[in-house]
Amino acid sequence: MLKTKLISVDEASVLARVAPRTMRRYISENAGPTITRVGGRVFIQEKHLREWLGARVELSPLSAVLPRSFRA
Repeated sequence: MLKTKLISVDEASVLARVAPRTMRRYISENAGPTITRVGGRVFIQEKHLREWLGARVELSPLSAVLPRSFRA
């Protein structure tokens, strides 16, 4: 049997660096990671959270992260 690590919505919000309320809103709007229900409680598989976070990564333009002395 494959072991799957389940984390709470509060733990997921810490890892995603968003407020728990925001994570719950994402979930309720089907804009968050896939959830798993166990005994009426909501959990998120760690792998689903990582996949969701990976899809949400936004790359900043290089000019936004370079010091002024390196800009053209």
